[in-house]
Amino acid sequence: MKNNWWRIIVFFLLFLLATAVWSIPLFLFYGEKILNPHLAEEDYLYSFFSQMAAACGAITTAYIMIVRIESKTFDKYSLTFKINDLAKGFSWGILIMTLFAITAFVTGIVVFHVQHISFLLFANIMLYFFVAIAEEVFFRGYMLSSLRERMGSIAAIVTSSLLFGAVHFFNDYISWIGLINISISGCLMALLTVKTKSISAAVGLHWAWNFFQGPIFGFAVSGNQEVGLVQPVGLVSEIFTGGKFGAEGSIALAFISVLILFIFYKRYNKYEYE
Repeated sequence: MKNNWWRIIVFFLLFLLATAVWSIPLFLFYGEKILNPHLAEEDYLYSFFSQMAAACGAITTAYIMIVRIESKTFDKYSLTFKINDLAKGFSWGILIMTLFAITAFVTGIVVFHVQHISFLLFANIMLYFFVAIAEEVFFRGYMLSSLRERMGSIAAIVTSSLLFGAVHFFNDYISWIGLINISISGCLMALLTVKTKSISAAVGLHWAWNFFQGPIFGFAVSGNQEVGLVQPVGLVSEIFTGGKFGAEGSIALAFISVLILFIFYKRYNKYEYE
């Protein structure tokens, strides 16, 4: 298939199929909960294994599409693992969410109440790692690389990031600010991928973004409610606190993310993306 868009569509459909295959054990043990998504969300083990299945589905699909069908290598699509880039991306994710939490607290947007440390705090580390793997393999791996062949780096970064935001449209408590923030985060991760020629930094940023937003600072993660190491209580309008959608629903995070995006663009030399 020479048409980039058709390849992306086929990848996505194969990803859904592969994830379903990897999820067969979940159907056997959690059949009732799969039919009731809200009930399933309350079961941590189900969430953990479903995200693991999605990550395995993404990797399996990448192998089928890239190696078996296209006869190419993973590095052609930036699907390589670099521990240093993973750590750098993770550090950026920590910085962004910590800046938001400090800003929200200092300006009186929220107050934080300290919670007890639970097992889930540590278990969520791997859960959000699987989330990052599944989404980055598709969006910053296969999709971004395919679109760059068709339309150049800048247009591919913007297009893939807008689509990344769009797939969250049906999340609980979604808002227009949430869609904007998720799209901006997609641009951040895409810029890192183009710069490093690997999705590792994007995985790290995505991983830390979700983990520190939810299990650490207690905000919902894209509409999924979390109990964190500390728990925020909103003092003003949801346009600033993010409400039940989480930090991603806050206009304050939008300003911080745009600032970081500008830093990324200047730091990683705009001429590299032409």
